[in-house]
Amino acid sequence: MSNPFTAVAYPMTVLLNPADFETVARERLPQSVYDYYAGGAGDEITIRENVAAWSRVRLLPRVLVDVGSIDLRTTVLGQALSMPIITAPCALNALAHPDGELAVGRAVAAEGTMQVLSTLSSYALEEVAASSPAPRWFQLYVYRDREITRALVQRVERAEVFVDGGIRRGTDVLKALAMGARAVLIGRPYLWGLSVDGERGVRRVLALLREDLALSMALAGTRDVSDLSPGLIG
Repeated sequence: MSNPFTAVAYPMTVLLNPADFETVARERLPQSVYDYYAGGAGDEITIRENVAAWSRVRLLPRVLVDVGSIDLRTTVLGQALSMPIITAPCALNALAHPDGELAVGRAVAAEGTMQVLSTLSSYALEEVAASSPAPRWFQLYVYRDREITRALVQRVERAEVFVDGGIRRGTDVLKALAMGARAVLIGRPYLWGLSVDGERGVRRVLALLREDLALSMALAGTRDVSDLSPGLIG
């Protein structure tokens, strides 16, 4: 697939969080592509609120806890992962980088986590599966029949809970897990990484979130994601 942007070199060391990656991605992507990834419906209130809502959740750190070793490992539906952060299904990743979902899959495999592939992937499911050994799920849209959807949700309430929306930093992940989520999904953050430097950019975003989550857990006085509980929420 053709590359829609002009390549510009940015040292990964100066990009310290997903917001930094978005700034650079906005510079390099065609305006229409950036708007497609960044935008939302109507006045985009939900996008802003998804991010702001996490900042309103307060933490109650534990004290006198030995946090010399932090363990981020978890499982999702029985699949072992190195951390509770998964890439969400986002359409047409190749608009960000020619390798699209293939690069994301390779980055996810290298970081030991999971890829969720969009129904509107730039590459066929079979191509993505063949490109890396990463575990992956496939997104499927809900049924028009609301009762069927309701029944599925009631069954899921019994598949572990996963949170998608507004996750931008380690403290957001920590709060979601403390409130009962098994793992979180990130969308725009990995798209910005993909836009900046393909597979390497996605890996850098995942690594930054991993490091931030570990630091947030240490500051909150928790050593293992299995120890996170509502008691940490203020």
